[in-house]
Amino acid sequence: MSLLIIAVLATLLFVKGPRVRFVQFETDPAAHSLLLGSTITVHFDRPLQDNDYLDQITFSPDLEFTATTSGQKINITLQQNPQAATTYSLKIGDQIFDTTDRTMKSVETYEFTTSQPRYMYLERNYGFDFSDDTDNFTDKPDVIKLAQPGLETQNVFEAEQISMFDANSDYAVVAMVGEEFDNLVTINLQTGEKRVEDTRFSGRVDNLAIGPRSNHALFTVTPDSDRVSSAYYAATAHTLFSIDLEDGTVTPLSQQDGRAIQAYSVHMGMFGQVALVQTIEQSFYAVSVYGEYDPVVIGSYANSFGFSDKDSAILFNTPTNELVVYDVASSDLEPIQSNFSGYFSDIVSGLNARYVSSSTYADGISRYFIDRIEDDGAVNLLWSNQSQEKLLRGFSVSYDESILALHVNPGGCQFDKVLPNPECQLAKTQLYDIDQSKIIDEFTGFDLVWLP
Repeated sequence: MSLLIIAVLATLLFVKGPRVRFVQFETDPAAHSLLLGSTITVHFDRPLQDNDYLDQITFSPDLEFTATTSGQKINITLQQNPQAATTYSLKIGDQIFDTTDRTMKSVETYEFTTSQPRYMYLERNYGFDFSDDTDNFTDKPDVIKLAQPGLETQNVFEAEQISMFDANSDYAVVAMVGEEFDNLVTINLQTGEKRVEDTRFSGRVDNLAIGPRSNHALFTVTPDSDRVSSAYYAATAHTLFSIDLEDGTVTPLSQQDGRAIQAYSVHMGMFGQVALVQTIEQSFYAVSVYGEYDPVVIGSYANSFGFSDKDSAILFNTPTNELVVYDVASSDLEPIQSNFSGYFSDIVSGLNARYVSSSTYADGISRYFIDRIEDDGAVNLLWSNQSQEKLLRGFSVSYDESILALHVNPGGCQFDKVLPNPECQLAKTQLYDIDQSKIIDEFTGFDLVWLP
């Protein structure tokens, strides 16, 4: 009798058509930022007809996506970065067919809420306590902190002197200053495990980069010119290395003839497959992070602002201050048409826009601006400094493009560096909410990295 009941129930369920069993996210959206390229998988109770079902899948608020079907699953790949701290509704329409041509009997809806933007930054000890006239030395360490707007920060790592770091949602890599050479430490942000890397190099780390969705990092090393010959220095300065963050394997990257790749700037792509490096001649090359192919010459430009979000294009600045876009697939070069007339200080690429910092100087007054240049060329002013006491030294944009991180220094602290400077203790990072047009947080710290 029980076998008969089971058979009848199975028949009824089969006749009713496919049903969604569960929705699976690549990462927990409440804990980590969903990004362009993140995958949402909808699991069904039976195999489906092969179709993308784009007309049966909707997000509210809207999100751009692609979809493919594989067996009992529909894989949805996001084509933009969702807004942080937002509740989304994913609707699955009823015109989804199984392999027997039956359809779903009803529309199904699932909700998920995205997390607040997360970021890490370096809180630096400048070596002296300038709170009074005694100039006492302090042994307070440099600290890397993890934070979200409005929440208490967490200490992730500390050391006597930290020169730089970079991070994504899974790993952070830290360069610690030593007496004769720097040391690298990899931190697994999921487990908290810390590993001192066996890099076997002697020198200072002068570039360090991780792709937002990568398990590899790139770094460059320069030997102490006082300890090596001029010929050795010329041949090895800014040597480029790749490090596997899962197992710590370090690989020097080389050209076809075996010579080391010497990089003076390094930009990692979103997905960590390719990097853009610049030589001393200001020539730019595309480099495989895994050393799978020889460097590919891109061209010579005054400066680069890295890859677009989809790694399909690279932003360059020409010697005449013209902003151009290099198409990776076709090698075509196109100028960006806009009404912007200022000088580009820094540029951050968004999904459908570029964020540009610029400055003017007149009558002894410096003014700083951040504009958003839309794809159609329209320019929108987002921020300008209201005080002459602090100068904009850099900025970044959260992945959902809702918050600007402004690195502001007083006039006497031109650059952040590992040297005692009383002016630099007054330098701050400010978080500026674009929609609200106001500062929502301020803290002492530098090198802010948004975490995916």
